[in-house]
Amino acid sequence: MKKYILLSFCLFLTAFNSFAQTEKVNILEAPKDWKKESFSFPLDFAPKLNFTGIEEARFAPGWSDKTSKEFWTYSFAWYVDNPINLTEQRLEELTAIYFNGLTQMVGTGKGMKSADITNATAIFMDKTVVGEWQLFEGKVQLFDVFFSEQLIRLNVKVKALYCKQLDKHLVVFSFAPKAFDDKIWQVFEEVQTKANCAALSAPKIKIIPKTAFTKMYLPIWEEAMEHCLAVANAMPDNLYSYRPTEVSKTFAEQMVHIATSTELLTKRYVQGMDIKPVRLDASTMTKAEIIDLMKKGFAYTTKVIQTIEQKQLDERCIMYHSKNEVSRAFALFYVQDHLANHRAKANLYVRMNGIDPPSYTW
Repeated sequence: MKKYILLSFCLFLTAFNSFAQTEKVNILEAPKDWKKESFSFPLDFAPKLNFTGIEEARFAPGWSDKTSKEFWTYSFAWYVDNPINLTEQRLEELTAIYFNGLTQMVGTGKGMKSADITNATAIFMDKTVVGEWQLFEGKVQLFDVFFSEQLIRLNVKVKALYCKQLDKHLVVFSFAPKAFDDKIWQVFEEVQTKANCAALSAPKIKIIPKTAFTKMYLPIWEEAMEHCLAVANAMPDNLYSYRPTEVSKTFAEQMVHIATSTELLTKRYVQGMDIKPVRLDASTMTKAEIIDLMKKGFAYTTKVIQTIEQKQLDERCIMYHSKNEVSRAFALFYVQDHLANHRAKANLYVRMNGIDPPSYTW
């Protein structure tokens, strides 16, 4: 029996440990004997939960023991960048997506037929607001592929908060089969988030790319974008309008072009989207706004590198200017080369104004 429970728990964790790892996560505080696991979005078993962030789970000591009063008693928290806009209906949708994906992956991994795993359903009846928290109560029915291999009904409490200080959304789920008036629910009083959401750590998320190529390419890309940001920061605000000749772009225009084209080229050539350029007036933007725009463009390409599959990397595309046919993997080098071309020009602008540009390292 212990081996069976251990196998089920390992399958549970395997479902989460897809290609992402988290570092220094500390969202939920719980008793020392509650197991703790942390995972990164996107979760392979539930890709429709298109969030950026982390999940932290806490398991009661008896959560895997069918004879324990703590059977299936656990909590998990989502700490994400994406607006969630929770309603009862939205929660029902998210919960069903989550548990359907989880039970299908674990169940079929144990040799069960997909058709034999009943779809999970969720119903949320009550919603209240206490201070900044939204509070919900509901019920979830799912096929317990882990232990009993039969339908199980869980009661669930959810609380949600938007943390303005960190621009993060926090959603905490607590589950137990027992009714809400059972003493077991008192244990969740010891499973809490920090009283002040600003005290939550903003954990660094290390996402491991899915292919050998992108694992190799990611550090090259990260070095390129960090050096570009260093050049952008080196130029003083009052010189962002500098241009060496009448026909040249201003420094601000070079940086804005890098920002917008990085995302454009990634979408067009790496992802195969039909997309047109975005025209922004750099003269109306501050240095801080331009750097934020650059970070946004870089972050988009970084996420694509982290999540793209080998099948898409092997697809072919036609480059706009040269008409050369290349793989989408090769197109990533074009994205970087284009950035390096305009960064090199901007680097010269910095030096022409008597400022030592950032040292190039590799």
